[in-house]
Amino acid sequence: MISESTYVKRAEVIAQNEESAVAEFAENVRQPDMAGVIFFCSADYDLDRLSLALGEQFTCPVIGCTTAGEIGSTYQHGGLVGFSLSSEMFRIHTSVIDPLIDFNPLAAKKLV
Repeated sequence: MISESTYVKRAEVIAQNEESAVAEFAENVRQPDMAGVIFFCSADYDLDRLSLALGEQFTCPVIGCTTAGEIGSTYQHGGLVGFSLSSEMFRIHTSVIDPLIDFNPLAAKKLV
């Protein structure tokens, strides 16, 4: 784990197995009443397996994307980095943007 604050808990994990990576990540970022989790992961992970593991660990919104390398306390490759946000200070609202090709500034303004 990198560091911890009252409202944001961060973690970085290097694990080959998606389930192990998510379990370790969740252990380090879990906090009471999370508003959401944001993560960046290696494109080497099986994203279907990663998604299932994340769904088993978190009931809050989870937002993430793949990377060519993850920035934590150092630059790493083949891992999972991210953070959780406390609902005491943060709110997260999600929307599906489909098709993404048609998304524009006017559509973005309607979402907020």
